[in-house]
Amino acid sequence: MRFIILAFALTACTAQGQLVVEDTGIPVDVHDIDGDGIPDTTDDDIDGDGIPNDEDDDIDGDGVPNVDDSDPTDPDEGEVDTTDTGTPPTDTGDTGTTVDPNTLDNDNDGFTPNEGDCDDTQPAVNPYSTDLVGDGVDQNCDGVDGTDADGDGHANLLSGGDDCDDTDNFIFPGAVEIWYDGIDQQCDGIVDDGDQDGDGFDAEIVG
Repeated sequence: MRFIILAFALTACTAQGQLVVEDTGIPVDVHDIDGDGIPDTTDDDIDGDGIPNDEDDDIDGDGVPNVDDSDPTDPDEGEVDTTDTGTPPTDTGDTGTTVDPNTLDNDNDGFTPNEGDCDDTQPAVNPYSTDLVGDGVDQNCDGVDGTDADGDGHANLLSGGDDCDDTDNFIFPGAVEIWYDGIDQQCDGIVDDGDQDGDGFDAEIVG
């Protein structure tokens, strides 16, 4: 009878992940995820789902695919965490949470994508960069090659564009001209052509 009790004590499980491997009653750290009595180090089906480890996309059965799991053989280890270190994503604490890449400043220019950085791989590209027309690059992330302070889609003359007044988004080449107001809305160099009806005579209001 004593032999039977001892043999039982040698193989008894006290909790998932811990086995009593000697007759001391003291659990030791031997992982056995599926509780089948076979330590994970030698178990060819760690999570006991009937799929061999070498064919299982989620070896430890924690719901995180092996390719995304910081430790595919440990269900307590979750998704890879992303930190702003300038290096590829690393696991910093096995929290299972991830960081939105749009909140990171990967090029260290002081701006994240959420803060208006339209190319977070180039430190020279951010909302405060100087943008000159002609290089095909929107350095200041305003949607235009050049500086477009009023957001009308045309870069100003100073940066090489064609907008003659970058403080008014109703003034740019192709804008609707308002007759007789003394303003050149179309930036064509003609201020209020006085002959709106095309009859060859200027209106008296403009001389």
